[in-house]
Amino acid sequence: MTASARVRRRIQSGRIPIRFFAEGKECVGYLRNISKAGVFIFSDDIPRRGCPLAIQFESPDGRLVNLKGEVRWRTLELFNSNVAPGFGVLLREPTQAFREFFLLAEDQYEKEGDEKAD
Repeated sequence: MTASARVRRRIQSGRIPIRFFAEGKECVGYLRNISKAGVFIFSDDIPRRGCPLAIQFESPDGRLVNLKGEVRWRTLELFNSNVAPGFGVLLREPTQAFREFFLLAEDQYEKEGDEKAD
């Protein structure tokens, strides 16, 4: 896998509960896909595209992860109406806690792939 492909790689993270703060209100959702540069959030509360937001969740090892980002796209704008409501976020300066969380998720993803191959 090339370095460029590794950066763009998206990992399914399960359904990790999150809180996010956008447009002056606190909302809840689930972290679903992650990459080094962004995340996808399932939520019934969908901020407008371009909206800055703060995200907070607890990683599986119990650490609180805080992120800042911007809404880049929303499922409302897709043609497929069977897609669960949510939105993609481009992260601004991912924190060390997020980078460590991503590495753990990546390791878990690779282990699950190895188990399926057996």
